[in-house]
Amino acid sequence: MQKTYPEKIVDYLDKKSLKRWNLEWTEFPGVQAAIVIPAICEFENIKRVLLSLAQNNKSCLQKSIIIFVINNSVSSEPEVKEDKKKSIVFLRELINRKSSEDIAGIIFNSGMNIGLIDAATAGNEFDDDEAGVGLARKVGMDAALRIFNYSSSEKKIIISLDADCVVEKNYLTEIIGSFSNSKFSAALVDFEHNISEDGMNKLGIISYEIFLRHYVVGLLFAQSTYGFHTIGSTIVCDHEAYIKVGGMNTKKAAEDFYFLQKLAKHYDIKRITSTKVKPSPRESWRVPFGTGRSITDFNIN
Repeated sequence: MQKTYPEKIVDYLDKKSLKRWNLEWTEFPGVQAAIVIPAICEFENIKRVLLSLAQNNKSCLQKSIIIFVINNSVSSEPEVKEDKKKSIVFLRELINRKSSEDIAGIIFNSGMNIGLIDAATAGNEFDDDEAGVGLARKVGMDAALRIFNYSSSEKKIIISLDADCVVEKNYLTEIIGSFSNSKFSAALVDFEHNISEDGMNKLGIISYEIFLRHYVVGLLFAQSTYGFHTIGSTIVCDHEAYIKVGGMNTKKAAEDFYFLQKLAKHYDIKRITSTKVKPSPRESWRVPFGTGRSITDFNIN
């Protein structure tokens, strides 16, 4: 049966959504929240983030979907493309409930629903000139608009996360509660880089955390209306806010900064302080700036 969408959703999907990529999932009624996770060369981290999400409230997980956007560009290195093969096979087996992985039982018993967007195999890869985290987030967020339950008056929530993060046990409860009970339209989840990882440069990540927080304190002192962190793995908004600002942009980096700038022109950016996202403090080549590049530069210098 063809799904019926509200007029604003139809207008956005017709004019601004990307239709090249499809969502693979086992359909279920009543989707209220979508957690969108871009992933490039993240096979082991996908398992880790799923295990942390699996510790969340079962009733929240049952009305949510975790959408992985497995992506790489046409010219990505062979090891990146090999990693994507493992990731896609792993996620498809979970979606079809045929996985023999050790963690499959935990994931199945959690009530979790998983979706996959293949933006990595031949014919689905991102073009080199547009490949990046902005495009990956947009593809996943646009897909979420197509599966929400619009017959319900409940808030439809789009949650941005990254594959190298872990979340706390009350993550979904606090997000859904904040949007449903406190009527949030846009918010940032508090964050704290995970300093317990093996081989991690504690001095580097602590210095970076101080920089991030000092920067926002300066913005607040200056009474800026943009006095908030702009970290992609902490952004949450409802579907109405998402379409009002024209959706996620496709920038290769700083997509989170520009998306939040648009949101802040229409909504108060609230803080969810009762739970945390814990990004990895690893070095990374994936973006030209941010945590991964900052830690790489710190270790070089």
